[in-house]
Amino acid sequence: NATGLLNKTLGCPGAGCCNGAVGGYVANRSHTFFNNREGATINMLELDMRGLLDCVYNNNTLGNSIFEDGRALDDNTDGGLVFHLSVDGPNSSIVNNYGVRIRNAQSLQSNIGAAPDVLGMTVVSDQAIYIRGDYNAVGKIPAAVLSDTFNILSNAWNLNDAASTNPNTGARVASNTTFNAAVLSGTDTTGNVEGAGGQGGAYNGGYENYPRFHESWSGRTFLYRGSFVSLNQPRHQDGGWVYGNPQYTAPNRDWDYDLDFNDAANLPPLTPRFVYLRQELFVRQFEQE
Repeated sequence: NATGLLNKTLGCPGAGCCNGAVGGYVANRSHTFFNNREGATINMLELDMRGLLDCVYNNNTLGNSIFEDGRALDDNTDGGLVFHLSVDGPNSSIVNNYGVRIRNAQSLQSNIGAAPDVLGMTVVSDQAIYIRGDYNAVGKIPAAVLSDTFNILSNAWNLNDAASTNPNTGARVASNTTFNAAVLSGTDTTGNVEGAGGQGGAYNGGYENYPRFHESWSGRTFLYRGSFVSLNQPRHQDGGWVYGNPQYTAPNRDWDYDLDFNDAANLPPLTPRFVYLRQELFVRQFEQE
């Protein structure tokens, strides 16, 4: 199940509405991806991003917006579009095996030539998010992903997920993949007590493992431009970081901060912003009457 807005997208069949939609629909469910870090098969909400944008445009054209307030693709009320994706189940509020997988998002624009341009997009989930393939790599716009954990599957990942249960990462060979967006997500902490006595417990994988990988990335590049923000520890995923079989091997990390974010006009929707006052000068003024 999903939020009310996403339930509406299920009524938009792929034929005539969404090109390449998952199972003929913009959103669907799968139970085939085995997460070796969590040791569990994931109940996955599958989303075809460009199919969803096609659906938004086509329904607006028919006067039947999937948004409660009728907004269009080029709405800039909050700097762009915000999609909240979730999985409604008995364990939604605790550690679980739920996730949201986004595919077909190399461009965050509709496939339909007449559709207006999306100006910015933020995708939010209270559960784990899995991005399959390039994200916002073509015609980059201000974008962000907010989630419980942030998982990357390369362009080479087969969506039938057959290789996910193979304990040999060599059966899951990644390919070069690009991701352009800010990410706010939960991250593990290195265990036990920190301080003068040193660190104890399990290593969390460090900043370089903020994105969670699930393939053999040796010799392949994950190109990232954006900004990572940690939202404390994940609430719904508790598998510890482990390197090698059967989890993953590391990519070449071509990572950098996206300098476009230095201009407030290029910040994604929902970007936290802070304003502060600093006293520069104090002057006493006396008036004689």
